[in-house]
Amino acid sequence: MFNMIRMPLLLPLVVLLLPLQQAQSFVGGAVSTTTSSANLRWRGGSSVDAAASTGPGEAAAAAAGQEESDVMIGRGPQEPVRPFVPDLLSGKQALVTGGNRGIGEAITVALVKAGAHVCVMAGNEAAYRDMVERHGFDDTEGTGNVYWVQADLRVPSEAIAGAQKAVDWAGGSLDILVNNAGICVLEDFMDISSDTFDEVIAINTRAPLLVSQVCLQGMIKNKSGKIVNITSQSAVIATKAHASYCASKAAMDGLLHGLVCDLAQHNIQVNNIAPTVAWSDMGIKTWGDPAKSRPMLERTPIGRFVEPWEIANMVVFLSSDACTMCLGQTICVDGGYTCL
Repeated sequence: MFNMIRMPLLLPLVVLLLPLQQAQSFVGGAVSTTTSSANLRWRGGSSVDAAASTGPGEAAAAAAGQEESDVMIGRGPQEPVRPFVPDLLSGKQALVTGGNRGIGEAITVALVKAGAHVCVMAGNEAAYRDMVERHGFDDTEGTGNVYWVQADLRVPSEAIAGAQKAVDWAGGSLDILVNNAGICVLEDFMDISSDTFDEVIAINTRAPLLVSQVCLQGMIKNKSGKIVNITSQSAVIATKAHASYCASKAAMDGLLHGLVCDLAQHNIQVNNIAPTVAWSDMGIKTWGDPAKSRPMLERTPIGRFVEPWEIANMVVFLSSDACTMCLGQTICVDGGYTCL
């Protein structure tokens, strides 16, 4: 009986992850480049095969001639050459906030690889242009597979106007919205100022609310849509000096439940992804010091942090037509951290 129940649930993922001979692995950008400012390396430039039999720190040290303590610990594998089928999201139009760097860049890349056209809304156009060049995207207006919208998500009017530009770019209705943009300001609880708290809430919680309201108008009209919010394991497990961040992400869990109650009747699926520490630019800045990251890694069952592409692949599944009954869920991509 168990096998009869389990097999239908596994089939969609098996189909989506069929190998493609011509597929290319995403190993560029924030996922695998050397971060010169912190002298941190991705396996010291070694290949997956060469590093397969050793830990991340040992493999990097061996390739770069360094001691393990000199390189980043807790890294995951490179993305396998096993992407989603390239037409999975063919014809779909998506908006990714903060889709120009870090986790957002990985999401943009994964959506494009799956066939979607992606509007990137953020404040740093230089980072967007760099991403376009590195990945060979086409951002020709009207025909390209990516599109840029400038917006400061701290400002309500800019968040709303930016979302409307994305909707207009999509011809009046988006198929997919990924609320990814976020910030983390580390302060002890007694040192949190109202200005800092307001800024974190504005970007991490209020902006997703406002952007979703704009994008949902077309989705409700079309009786179809997917919304994925990138939250954090910090929504349920506290971390020292993260009070503002924890509050902003916990609020997104409450917002998720309200969205599902109001939108399920319109065939709109809304879900949250709550990652552990990701090796993005923000994650490296916060957790790149082995002395700080080791204790957290030691209590993580899988023994490492998450790579941005691992989050991005979950976004692709939740954004696809293969995901129809999953809504109102917070999916922890955390290596088992929240199980303890």
